[in-house]
This record gives sequence, structure tokens and C-alpha cells, in this order.
Amino acid sequence: MVVENFPDSSDLYSEIGAITRSAKVDFDQLQDNLCQMERRCKASWDHLKAIAKHEMKPVLKQRMSEFLKDCAERIIILKIVHRRIINRFHSFLLFMGHPPYAIREVNINKFCRIISEFALEYRTTRERVLQQKQKRASHRERNKTRGKMITDTDDEDDIESGKFSGSSPATPSQPQGLSYAEDAAEHENMKAVLKTSSPAVEDVTPVLGVRTRSRASRGSTGSWNMGTDESPSVTDDAADEIMDRIVKSATQVPSQRVVPRERKRSRANRKSLRRTLKSGLTPEEARALGLVGTSELQL
Repeated sequence: MVVENFPDSSDLYSEIGAITRSAKVDFDQLQDNLCQMERRCKASWDHLKAIAKHEMKPVLKQRMSEFLKDCAERIIILKIVHRRIINRFHSFLLFMGHPPYAIREVNINKFCRIISEFALEYRTTRERVLQQKQKRASHRERNKTRGKMITDTDDEDDIESGKFSGSSPATPSQPQGLSYAEDAAEHENMKAVLKTSSPAVEDVTPVLGVRTRSRASRGSTGSWNMGTDESPSVTDDAADEIMDRIVKSATQVPSQRVVPRERKRSRANRKSLRRTLKSGLTPEEARALGLVGTSELQL
């Protein structure tokens, strides 16, 4: 729902790095450490005053005084930063709708850990949803082109271009695609069938499409109808005869498939054939087996 309504939103986890780091800090222990450092710094000043009353060089006393002053300044700055962080956290709780009387009871470490874990889970869920959405889109695209071939899409483009063309005659499309050999063979067979028909049929043959596959038969019919409209000398009887011949040739032409390689016959079969030939075959049987001119038949 969030991805659909706000597609440009981020994963939330990459934008709250400060809260993730704050979840690893123990603020109660931090406050105790600051108070302890302040007490030790004050005790160090008292010890320095006690040592300075006795034998102590002025240079060492000056260095110790500068060091303690620097420590006191750093401790004061850390306490100010800690107090401001606590105040901002309380303001954030009020912004989130937390009741004011229970603000001081909320542990900063636990609160930040809850938000960090929620952001991490949100990022994981968002990535999973985006992946599912991408898979659905790709699956939808595959379903659009499922069952179609390159030649089928070319035929549909040729049909649409023939429908929207003007009075100019339709030109035969060039064969393209992976099944170029099959289309060429079917085209040659179609030419041979149409050449045996009447002269009126021969005038219509250039208009026929190149491909005569099952899906493209409708396209070839449409292109032939356009050609008949343009040539008034062709009658309806000749058109019916051409359609009958096209259907017969398309159904009678066997598909050119790759002939599987024959496996090599074993020597045992050859020996049994020699024994059969030596035992004797009639001329009719030898002629049926295609062994009339072989040397084994002569033996």
C-alpha cells in the first residue's frame, strides 16, 4: 500500500542512521560516567591545592592547573550536550503523542532500538514487495509474447501495413526470421502450384504473401483480396480455385524437419545380412532391398 501510494519513498532505515547508532548507547551509564568524572575533577583540584602547599615546582603546578582546567571545560561541555539530547528526546516523545507524565520513565536505548528494528523490517518487506512487483511485470510481459514467433509478428506487421496502405499494390515482404528455409521451400512449392493454374491465376501470384503458415494464412488471404480488387480481370471462380490450391498445397507440403542421424548398425547385423545373402535371395527380394548391384549379392 505504501509502495503504491508513495512510489518515491525511501526504505526509512537508510535515513535514521543516528537513531540506529543511539540504540547502541546506554544513556543511563553515560550520565553516571559524566557525574563521576565531575566528582573526580573536583577532587583533583583539592589534591592539587594540598600538594602546592608543600614542596612543588612552579612549572609543574602550572601544567597541572592547565590540565585540570581543560578537563573541567570538556566535562561541562559534555554535560550540556547530554542535557540538550535528553530535552530533544522528550520533545520528540511529545510529538509522537506520548503522555507528558510518563516521558521521564521512557528508556532512550529501548525506544531507539524499537524504531531501528521496525525500520529494518520495513526495508526488508519493501524490498520483497518490489521484487514481487517486478516479477509480476516481467511475467505479464512474457504472457503477452507467449506462443508467438518472430515470423508471426512480421506477418502481423505486414498485414497491418497492407490494410492501411493507399491504392498502391502490396509488395511481397522479404522472408525474415529463423524459419527462412521452411518459408523459402513453401514459397517455391506455391509458385509451382500456381504456375499450373490458369493465366488469370498467374497474374495474381505476385500479390500472395511469402509465408503460408497457419497463423499467416489469414494475412495472405487479406493481401490476395486486395490484389483481386485492383485487377478487375480476375473472376470469382478463379479466386475460389486459387484458394483451394493454396489450402491443398499448404496441407500437403510436409514440414522440413531435421532428419535424425541414424545410429551405426552393429557388425552382428552385417554378418547376419551376409549370411542371409549367402543363403540366397530371389531377384525380387534383392530388388526390394536395394541390393541388386552390390558385391554381396553377386557372391
